[in-house]
Amino acid sequence: MPFYTYEVDDAVDEHRYHNRQSVKLAGNGLIQKAWKRTHHECEGPWAVSNREMLQAGGINPNRSIVIDTSPRRDTVSLFELKYVLGVTYGWTPICLIIEELFSDRDVGIVPEIFKRDFLDGTSNRRKVRSILYLQESWLWGGAGRFASALLWEDVWDFFNTWQAPGHRPQS
Repeated sequence: MPFYTYEVDDAVDEHRYHNRQSVKLAGNGLIQKAWKRTHHECEGPWAVSNREMLQAGGINPNRSIVIDTSPRRDTVSLFELKYVLGVTYGWTPICLIIEELFSDRDVGIVPEIFKRDFLDGTSNRRKVRSILYLQESWLWGGAGRFASALLWEDVWDFFNTWQAPGHRPQS
């Protein structure tokens, strides 16, 4: 999954995303830089915003971080990163809080051309979460380069509210 920053300009009823630049999130990337800056390398739970990550990386904090979840497909799947939540204790499970710009969208032109400069007017901006983990070296964990799932609001709500039959919440 490639990660990019975009300049975002207001248009009439939408935003224009342009001037795309590749960016690194893991392996001494923006996540770790923001974590060090805001949490002073402590263990335990933490959260960093899009703005904090950009500032920590010396990037204009008015830009936006966008994840391309399907870079080699004939459709476009772009998600705007809002926050990263994590818990550090040797390894670091993280939750990306993202907004759907486009998911498996046929944009009518070559996807790579579209991704360089696009308008978000048809985006529904549904909140989505993705669970990943970072190893001690702050590199992505998992068997493949990325081992993650995208969880839309209804799935997230189900996971958060489900209880095993006969289970009584602890008080």
